Amino acid sequence: MTYNPISRPIGRLFPHPARPLLVHRKGPNRCFADLYTGPRACRYSRQFATTFEALYGVWQCTYISGRIFAARPFSEQLLRLTQTEQDIGLRIQVHHSGWSTSIMIGEPTVAREHADAGRKLYHLEKHRDHRLVYGGHDPGACARWIGALAEWLLGYPEKALASSAESLTLAERVAHPFTSILALTNSSVFHLNNRQPEAVLERLETAEALGAEQRLSFIIDPEIIRGAALVGLGASEEGIVRIQQGLTETRRKGATFYLPFSLAFLADALAGRGEQTAALAAARDGLEVASKTGEHIWDADLHRLAGLALVGCNRLDEGQSALREALRVARQHNRPNPLNCAPRSASRGCGASRAAGGRRATCSRPSTARSPKASTPPI
Repeated sequence: MTYNPISRPIGRLFPHPARPLLVHRKGPNRCFADLYTGPRACRYSRQFATTFEALYGVWQCTYISGRIFAARPFSEQLLRLTQTEQDIGLRIQVHHSGWSTSIMIGEPTVAREHADAGRKLYHLEKHRDHRLVYGGHDPGACARWIGALAEWLLGYPEKALASSAESLTLAERVAHPFTSILALTNSSVFHLNNRQPEAVLERLETAEALGAEQRLSFIIDPEIIRGAALVGLGASEEGIVRIQQGLTETRRKGATFYLPFSLAFLADALAGRGEQTAALAAARDGLEVASKTGEHIWDADLHRLAGLALVGCNRLDEGQSALREALRVARQHNRPNPLNCAPRSASRGCGASRAAGGRRATCSRPSTARSPKASTPPI
């Protein structure tokens, strides 16, 4: 019988009923170190796999609840527990927690290393049952779509496109509905970032049909994705309305995943219509959400959008400060220059043209990667 720690009550995730209390009292690292250094070490060593699944379940529950910083110690503990582990399946899941956490925190280089390691270890037939035990989706496909996002953020769009295509192909082979939904959604996100709105709508339509058939939910509200694609096609008014509807529904559910990302698209769309004050509010809202959840992957883009909105409102010193912060964050995350974006539309604020010397000041969607001739970076 397949064991799924996520589907069990929290008290049954641990070999001892007091363990959940110890997590809150002593912290994840000390709590789970006790399992291997305490007087009952022999007993717990025989239950290594069960304990691993318990810790993985706690990591995932914390992560998917939007507490990404809080989830990081659990991922690091998984890595330490399995340093000498020969079970390839467990090692894949350690990297799974690593690439998922690192990409959201804003460490695409680390996420890519974990994703590449997972792709090398993964075998379709040997590990296809992982979707029933760990996280409800296939780790091989996940490594490819997170790898695609990391590659794109690091400035390698061609490699990202190939990895995204591989994730869709593998999801089809696995024939697991939720894995397919995630692959299609993440592919839509990639094509949004790559300015391919037609491809976005095509994948979104497929994902929505599958979701309706299987009664599955999305990690990002479909209206947000559709709205951003419509903005890319020039239907900015309808696009903004749809993004706002999606954000309202997301907040109603209490979800935070990809919320800063969605607010960045809203800020960009509003700036394109000359609504600089509203664009600034959306960008700052995204940064505030990121500070609470730890989803810092989009920070450089949000600072860039805030800076451009401030320039558009003729608040030049503040705008310059925000743009410098965008550069600092991008360098910290080992990302390309976030200001090297091809302009999509003129900033129509009161001071944009003067501040930019008559040149267009705004960039396109939240992005950083623009390297058509990129080669493989060292890992």
